[in-house]
Amino acid sequence: MSSTPIDQAGIAPSILILKEDIETSDDLKLALLEARGISGNDTFTSLKEWNQAIDPALLAEGQKLARDNDHILVGLFPRGGGEAFQKRAGFYSHLLQGDTQAISVTEAFQTYYERSAGATGLKATSLSGLNRKKNEYLTHSFHKYKAKFFPRMARALTNYVLPDGGRVLDPFMGSGTLGVEATLMGVQAEGIDVDPLSVEMAKLKVDAIRIPASEARKAYEHFLVAVSANQQQGLLWGESSEPNSAYELPEFIRKKITPEALRDEIEEDTRIALSALSSYSDEEGRRFLRIALSHALATKVGLRWMGTGDNRFALSMGVRRLIRVMSNHLSKMVAALEQRDLLISGGFLNFSELGSANIQRGDVRMLPYQDNSIDGIVTSPPYLPASSGRETYLRSRACSLTALGLMSEAEIMVRETEMVGSIIRTAPARSSGLPQSISELVEWMEPQRARKPKALATSAYFLDIAQSLREMARVTKPGGKIALVVSSEHVFYDLLTREIVRRVSMPEAISEIISEPHNEIPLKLDNVVKIQLPKMDYVARPASKGDYAEAVVIATKV
Repeated sequence: MSSTPIDQAGIAPSILILKEDIETSDDLKLALLEARGISGNDTFTSLKEWNQAIDPALLAEGQKLARDNDHILVGLFPRGGGEAFQKRAGFYSHLLQGDTQAISVTEAFQTYYERSAGATGLKATSLSGLNRKKNEYLTHSFHKYKAKFFPRMARALTNYVLPDGGRVLDPFMGSGTLGVEATLMGVQAEGIDVDPLSVEMAKLKVDAIRIPASEARKAYEHFLVAVSANQQQGLLWGESSEPNSAYELPEFIRKKITPEALRDEIEEDTRIALSALSSYSDEEGRRFLRIALSHALATKVGLRWMGTGDNRFALSMGVRRLIRVMSNHLSKMVAALEQRDLLISGGFLNFSELGSANIQRGDVRMLPYQDNSIDGIVTSPPYLPASSGRETYLRSRACSLTALGLMSEAEIMVRETEMVGSIIRTAPARSSGLPQSISELVEWMEPQRARKPKALATSAYFLDIAQSLREMARVTKPGGKIALVVSSEHVFYDLLTREIVRRVSMPEAISEIISEPHNEIPLKLDNVVKIQLPKMDYVARPASKGDYAEAVVIATKV
């Protein structure tokens, strides 16, 4: 794969060293996609499959750095391409080039970013805290967020769709992982999301890469002083005269919290946090306080939807006081920026080489870009609500949205009916834009009492996916690539026996949507890369124990 031919005189057999904690063949699939993007060709392969000559000294040097021969890839890489590798590689630790006379060794900057968060880079169990830390460096841990991109995956796919650089778009941006990674890679990124909280957190995560640590520290210190003053005035459990004293949790959540003393505690802590926030005049610092409060609320009050289609959910309540969670998190945000400063002093991060990310609120079904203006797209649409149980997005964040004044409870309920992936969004059960397999699925669900509430939501979901693909294709340049990370399949179970009764392949459904003439989507499906991913925690529906599978669907604008 290469968008521009490579002059044979400008390339040479080179070695890429996979990071030591890469252990699965599925990780290797993503690593090979990344190698194609960074090198501009698809020659990289394992050492045992390489059938051309390679300098013995180069190989020997590679074997010193690699965990074993399985972590050595050989292929053609542009001479002097170390700088691009250094900034862009995610799955690789080193690039080796040269021969007996002179061998250059380049280490990927992201290796240092991961180490800065405490990741060892060594082989670890899938649920190890150290293994998870490789996803939490710099600003990635600024806010708790379910189902976000792994940074390495975001890098690999960005490298693949932008072999020659350019502008990458994530129209289902979520917490902004791709925006952060693109910025660190020196790439220009665009991010769109309908959720105002996602937009706010993503903007801070990107901007904070450049914000002085002193700004976050001053906000943190102000918070501590303000909370102490509230406590000294007896406001921790008493009446507050501050403008935000009337704050209450959203009613649909509030009425489920027992005992009442716990509800009162959460609301009082939120009022104290809002009082501290409103009394801080520096706008840059207020951004840290707002996101820290949102993170604390998401940690303290967790909503888990039952997947039944009738809006039932369970609450999980954090043990620690919300004020304590917020204080600890602000401290971690400061520490992350101080660690960033160490990376700068070590030469692993340079502000002048960073990319940019333009993040805004918007809808993927009506993108605010001109035709043929985006070089590549990397994104992950919401899962099918009919089987995943992720029935709602805004309501799950209602505590934060209302506390920060981003949306009222009434606005949340209305907007939820319009969102891609919402269980309460409806559309006609039959439409010429639906693939045959999906029409059959909807017809199968409709007569079933337990599944009927999800039938129209399923129809709406796939019609929205079709409109989203049409818009993504419209804004992508001819020849540009789109990489969609989706669930490999959605599984339906017998509600009593838990036996599998139906499967829906998302890659096949997307292929049918693209090929349906009525949809008029100018895309050609190139490839589907299936990836088995280990769960990073045990919060999963009983029907999906063990690992889970995703697929990267890759298409080209024609």
